[in-house]
Order: sequence, then structure tokens, then C-alpha cells
Amino acid sequence: RSKSIPTCLEFDGARMIRAVLLLAASSACEAFRTTAFSTGAVQTPVTARDRRPARAADVVMGDYTLDNMVLDGPLQPLKDQVLVKLAGAEKQTKGGLFLTGEMTDKPTRGTVVAAGPGKPHPYTDVMITNPIKAGDTILFGSYTGTKVKYCQDDHVMLSMDEVLATVTDKGVVPVRDRAMLKPIEKPVETSTGIVLTKEASKAQEVPNQGEVIAVGEGRFTAKGTLDPVPMKVGDKVMYTKYGGIDVEYEGQKLVFVFAADCLAKY
Repeated sequence: RSKSIPTCLEFDGARMIRAVLLLAASSACEAFRTTAFSTGAVQTPVTARDRRPARAADVVMGDYTLDNMVLDGPLQPLKDQVLVKLAGAEKQTKGGLFLTGEMTDKPTRGTVVAAGPGKPHPYTDVMITNPIKAGDTILFGSYTGTKVKYCQDDHVMLSMDEVLATVTDKGVVPVRDRAMLKPIEKPVETSTGIVLTKEASKAQEVPNQGEVIAVGEGRFTAKGTLDPVPMKVGDKVMYTKYGGIDVEYEGQKLVFVFAADCLAKY
């Protein structure tokens, strides 16, 4: 006798069983993948594009970059460090400060993008706050700090001690225990009437001298108290040979000097 032919009901039952098994297998695979990625057992492959530095075309609005590398967020200076966006090659500031190219240490101006909170005193751990804040326009020596390309613009990282002064509409205000001086030229004639040449005058080991034009608020002591600058506007001071940074203001040569580098006043 010929074999019985399967009925339609038997065919439907077999297809249903296969469908259930396939669904169960698919669910199991998905569960494994979810667990593996969440525990770190499986990692997304790193492509060549992920390894290379970001190009300008890759950077979208809101990205932060440092020397063409994309950052996870903005730079946040630590301790007394400040991040400064360099100003353009302007010859004169709003306060009348001329930036000339003949000086030993050409001054540079910029706007503070971010500043650290300050740092503890090295002997007592008393917190000394940073007087520089975001938005300040500051003056500093061109040979100080670490220059970086941040968010496609030229910036420099400075410590608070490398900042010479803040620049406002009212003029230039020295920072902390710095003083701004008008230099006093060395005499070209000795007390005995001998006239010195310019070269001989420079060769003399005579300490530099200047008249105080402006002073900062002073420096914080180990106890956290403010120690004022021991000079006032109008005083004439003598300071160490390499203690000052030259600038030019309203056509006059000026010098920024730390109070600690001043030897005497009169």
C-alpha cells in the first residue's frame, strides 16, 4: 500500500516549529551581543579615520581642538595658569600701549579665555587666588608661556607670574607686585667731567634706575595677607641689571619690574 500523504495541517505545524526555533536563536544572539558590548567584552573596531588628527573640514561648530586634535571638552587651566587668545599684530592698544619691534623682550597682548583658580603657597598651603579672570586683556612678554593652536586660533598658556599687567580703558595696571617705571638714562659724563661714549656708558656696571609710574596691589604672603609694593608713584628706584622688561607707552620707554628686583628708592 502506498505511503500516506502529509496533510496541510502537518505542513503548517512543521513551519511553525521552525519559525519558533529561528526566533529563539535570534533572541539569544541579540542578548549575547548586548551583554558583550555593555561589559566591554566586544569593542567597536577603531578605524583609520579615528586615529588621524582632525582636519579643519572635520571639525564642526562646538568642537574643541588643541593643535588639530579634537578634545572631549574645553581646556581648563590648572592652578594659576591662564589660557590667552593672542591679539592681532596691532601697533597700539586702546590704552595707548605701543608694541615696538626693537625691544629686547617685545610685549604681547591677548584676551584671557580661561583661568585657573590659583595655587597654594609652597610653604604653608594657604590658597593664593589668581587675580586674572576670563575676559581680561593682559600684557605679557613674547618669550614667555607655551604657545598652542586652540580651536584653530593662536593661544598661549601662561602662569600668573608671567603676566605683566592688565590693559583697560583707563590705562595699564601692573599685576600683583610689579611696578611700571619710566627709565632714568645713565649719565654720559663722570663726576670729574669726563664725557663717556655711548658704548662706554653701556659698559658701566651701573644698576638700572627708573621713576615709578604705577604699581600693583602687592604680593600675598605665606599667611595669605597682602604685602603692598614698597614704592609709590613718583618714587625713583634702582633695580637689578636684568630685572626689567622693556615696553613703550605713548612714545615713552617704560619698564615692568618685580618689587623684589628693586634694590633701593630715593
